Amino acid sequence: MKTIKLSIFLILVCIFANAQEEQLPEKQSVILFNTTVYDFGNIPYNSEAKYEFIFKNISKESIALTNVRASCGCTSPEWSKEPIKKRNKGKVTITYDTRRVGNFSKSIYVYTNKSDQPVLLRVKGTVLSPTTEDTTAKQAQKSSKPVKVSKNSKELKNTNNKKKIN
Repeated sequence: MKTIKLSIFLILVCIFANAQEEQLPEKQSVILFNTTVYDFGNIPYNSEAKYEFIFKNISKESIALTNVRASCGCTSPEWSKEPIKKRNKGKVTITYDTRRVGNFSKSIYVYTNKSDQPVLLRVKGTVLSPTTEDTTAKQAQKSSKPVKVSKNSKELKNTNNKKKIN
């Protein structure tokens, strides 16, 4: 009976010892971005949608970006190809294809020569449909008040309320 209790006790000690094993901290990034998420908000269809993520080399030596990969072909990354010296800055420029209407949220993975783990960046927003843009433009035109120049005088006349503007 004593051997059974002792055996159970030893098994429990081993289980708890493994459960308490210290977790190794994740390898820290060697670059620090000003922000990791950018929201374009509402973007007109077929317009330019670019954002520059700025980062700083926080390691004690030069680093290089070895790869920058986007989650799909609608997002194009460009990045600093030359090594970034310690405490210097670099950039990753993201361009989104605004010929795709609707909401989007895209991931960009930034790899360096000093870490196996990529830094995750994200861009998001909504591309407006061409019909939404046309409707918005027409509403803006209707709300503006047209102004005419009189041929006989140098006065401006507002055609909506016929008051003279000097």
